[in-house]
Amino acid sequence: MPSHEFEEPACEDTCILPRLLQNGANPDPSGFQVTPLQIAVHARDLAGVNALLEAGADPNNTGDAQGVYWDPKTSVLGPYTKLRGLAPLYILRHLKAYPWCESGMLGEDIDLMNGETTTAIERLLLNYGAFNISVENK
Repeated sequence: MPSHEFEEPACEDTCILPRLLQNGANPDPSGFQVTPLQIAVHARDLAGVNALLEAGADPNNTGDAQGVYWDPKTSVLGPYTKLRGLAPLYILRHLKAYPWCESGMLGEDIDLMNGETTTAIERLLLNYGAFNISVENK
């Protein structure tokens, strides 16, 4: 889950994602309709996007259509089900941010489409080979 402040591009010692990746967590797991990178991009989590890409996440992965589904009404990850089938670059360019707040609850959709964080994430995705901006979500 995204756990970084929008304005803070660098992970602090308390960030769990880098530690998980250092301990062998797969940055691009199969079997889920939504990927960690899709979630990090949607949350405009620059540090998370960077950590996942550096660890080998596919910048064009749209998730596994037959994978685990999170019910929007019963799962804390439910709001992210709308990302299934969408490329990270598409998410960045066409969806409003949905940040993970410090309280642990999902924040409201906010418009960060032209911010420095969005520009930095787009640059990262493109540098790692993102090209897929198609919509496969049904």
